[in-house]
Amino acid sequence: MFAYLIEKIGCWFDRHDQRQRDRYLEGSADLAEVERRMRRYDARDFASNL
Repeated sequence: MFAYLIEKIGCWFDRHDQRQRDRYLEGSADLAEVERRMRRYDARDFASNL
């Protein structure tokens, strides 16, 4: 039961993070800005995992 609950909470956080990233990328004006934002987002994510 506990493992199931942990898995569901993890899935919720994953979906929340994905929605947050999607909203951030949707604010881009063009493809170049999408790519810049993707690199910035990935670098932020990498730095937070150190």
